Amino acid sequence: MNYDKHRGIITLVINMARVPRQTLKTNVFLIEQHSSDEIFTSNDDRNVFIDLLKQAQNQFLIDIYAYCLLDKHRFKLIVNTHKQSISKVMQSLIISYTAYRKCEGTLFPQRFKSTPLYNRDEVLAHIQAIHKQSNSIYNSFCVINNIIKHDLDWISDIKTQAITFKKQHQAPLSDEELKTLCQTIMDTYDCDFETLKQDKALRNQCIVRLRQESNCTLKQLGELFGGLSESTISKIIKNMGQAT
Repeated sequence: MNYDKHRGIITLVINMARVPRQTLKTNVFLIEQHSSDEIFTSNDDRNVFIDLLKQAQNQFLIDIYAYCLLDKHRFKLIVNTHKQSISKVMQSLIISYTAYRKCEGTLFPQRFKSTPLYNRDEVLAHIQAIHKQSNSIYNSFCVINNIIKHDLDWISDIKTQAITFKKQHQAPLSDEELKTLCQTIMDTYDCDFETLKQDKALRNQCIVRLRQESNCTLKQLGELFGGLSESTISKIIKNMGQAT
């Protein structure tokens, strides 16, 4: 309570803790990248870009549901990052493509736009919007619908894949909090870290549960389990998800 002696007013000051805003977590994004320069000067450029997409998919263990490379000055992707950093994925893709083009100056002066997609219907609507644009082999529509024969086995089929959208409140766990949660999970399996070193299947179950029950990063999980790489952790999570 404060008193303003000049104005003769008593004011009551209430400090309220900020309530965490409920957000909807998603790993699926519509990516749009524009450039004033020509991103694609020929179909050879588009073929190289597709090869780089495949490399990114293998490197980061992401799923690519659709792409459109028709416009010389822009491209679109629909990607499921599986908790990988979308910025990290796009940075790798853009750096690799810029190196191939050997451009003078900056090919991508503006940052890409990422639109989070929060439910399956929304994802399918954006995929269909891309599919309607052209029958070109540089639009994934033609391949999915067999209009033109082209090898695109690497494109993921959203119709056969489960996508989870979770409500999320908590902030990322600290390393100590993650260790405590891990100990709780190990107690449910009646094991310890020494047991997990011998039993990789059990270790992998613990990794997946930790990822599901917290906002921990791949790096945190790798360090917790003896220095495993982020790629190894990501592969474990993805393989366990396919097995369930």
